[in-house]
Amino acid sequence: MVVSDDGNVTSFLTSPTVEASNGQWSPDGEQIVYVERTNEYFSGKLRLLHFDAHAGQLSGEPIDIYTAPIDRGGGWSVRGAAWSPDGRELATVLQNSGWDHIYLIPAKGGEPKQISDGAFEDDNPVFSPDGKSIAFVSNRGLLESTNIWVMPAHGGEAQILTKFEVPGMSTEPEWSPNGRAIYFHHQSPVETTDLLEAQVGGQPAPRYLTHTTPANFANSQVPERVTWKSKDGKEIAGLLYTPRGTKPGAKLPAILWIHGGPEAQDVFRADGWAQYLAQAGYVVLEPNYRGSNGYGEVFRNLNVEDSNGGEVDDVATGAEYLVTRGLADPARLAIGGGSHGGTMTAYMVVHYPDLFAAAIELFGVVDRKLFVERTNPPSSARWMMKMGGSPTEKPEVYRRANVLLQIDKIKTPLLVMHGENDPQVPPANSAFFVKALKEHHKTVYYFTYPGELHGFAQSAHRLDAWEKQLAFLQHYTNPKFGTTSTSTEEVVFPGVSENPPPRTR
Repeated sequence: MVVSDDGNVTSFLTSPTVEASNGQWSPDGEQIVYVERTNEYFSGKLRLLHFDAHAGQLSGEPIDIYTAPIDRGGGWSVRGAAWSPDGRELATVLQNSGWDHIYLIPAKGGEPKQISDGAFEDDNPVFSPDGKSIAFVSNRGLLESTNIWVMPAHGGEAQILTKFEVPGMSTEPEWSPNGRAIYFHHQSPVETTDLLEAQVGGQPAPRYLTHTTPANFANSQVPERVTWKSKDGKEIAGLLYTPRGTKPGAKLPAILWIHGGPEAQDVFRADGWAQYLAQAGYVVLEPNYRGSNGYGEVFRNLNVEDSNGGEVDDVATGAEYLVTRGLADPARLAIGGGSHGGTMTAYMVVHYPDLFAAAIELFGVVDRKLFVERTNPPSSARWMMKMGGSPTEKPEVYRRANVLLQIDKIKTPLLVMHGENDPQVPPANSAFFVKALKEHHKTVYYFTYPGELHGFAQSAHRLDAWEKQLAFLQHYTNPKFGTTSTSTEEVVFPGVSENPPPRTR
């Protein structure tokens, strides 16, 4: 959409029935490049429209610049394009090489030219004001961290803009008008997101323009990057947090916290929840199981038509790694996560019923057929691609991913939480899950939050959820002697005046 500068006229430039995003004006203000997605070209196409500034509307029909090949897992799509200062070229990111890399495409259309390459992911290219260089984000060097890099506009050796002592996430580069500096965002495990300025080709130390890190991050720690082998020999990476002052040989309670997506990645960021748990005395492992971003197209699509398969073994072997290394007490392991992390938690307690003493399942999917029927259209299309087809076309794939058919295997006590207005994973998934658990006389606690969407955004709800999760973990894996309830089946949740036995909650 466009809006006039006086705010009185707003006009659609693309159809409201088609998903269009990432609109970018051309330097002369007469064209807009954007990404359009439909079920037919789900990975997106770059389209160009001409704009009549006097009329405030389209001039002619949009034209196609480039259509991306469909990603068979549905998790990848074109994220937009940046104009060259002369308006002749567009810089974008494609996965045609099997990794996300930078390509140049003529603004009039034509074959993309690849200008970066390697076993790492590049993103967010931006032309310098003189058009001679491109700044971009890359995880080259450490796949769980990103930095800002600069390279010649038509290919060549890339140079890192600035280095940090602590690995972190640098994102969203923007050139200064004179091209001498680049502004960007940066965060790390010991600092929250700030805006920084770095001189191009100058001193490596950047200048902080904002200072947002709160005082309670003073005791934060930098996690250790660890790797282990899954059952099929695939190397899996993860981030490991350990409580400060841990004595050698001490076997602590541990929790595996599973990211969502599954096309997400645990990285060197300001992770308040992991720091919170580590400060509460827990070893925390965040595994980047197959299906995660950051490790190329092949790794990201290893779970296609294998939901509830190899990804489960990746996490289970991560738990075994903690025990084998002598960090975790095998009797005090827990698992949790949100969205697909919640789904993975449900998968784990079915496949490994004796592995975990407690499990926290947050707004996850337990019946993929129910999910694709009730979620939003883009999410439904994406997951049917990942499952290899619709429930009618791939009934066995959906059956294997249906936790509701395997409730009898579960032994682990569960805490289930969901936002009541979730448009991504409709709350029916948790409601049916809890109903089935109660019918099979399993131990389950269930809390919902009004007005919340996919996750808990309201600060009061988030704090309440964290406090209840910690109380649940402490009850089953790290009890505080002398303060627990006299009931062996009752978790004392903060903010709840009465705590009846779990099966009647």
